[in-house]
Amino acid sequence: MNTGNYIQLSGRLTADVTPNEGKTFARFTLAKNFTKEGKSSRFFRCVIFRKEFDDNQQTIPWDLLKKGQEVLLTGKLHPNTWTDKDGTEHQDIEIVVNKIRGLDGQ
Repeated sequence: MNTGNYIQLSGRLTADVTPNEGKTFARFTLAKNFTKEGKSSRFFRCVIFRKEFDDNQQTIPWDLLKKGQEVLLTGKLHPNTWTDKDGTEHQDIEIVVNKIRGLDGQ
């Protein structure tokens, strides 16, 4: 049983969630404050695919996921590696979301 790369996280959306042109996926960023004063914030890059969104019968449509909204999401951690035009290799981790719900009473 592989339980090592799943995550559940709450935070606020940094922008409206807008699907790509073909409406097959949407990328967004989640901001999480780790102190009450907001002095220790982290930002998490996320992607959700339309099939996952529909299959998991989300309670909130894509077009209602708006900037500043507090959400709770679950997903898998997905490592990315790429090389820029200068030949420098970069790495990051993206959350592939399978469930998301609003925490603002929506």
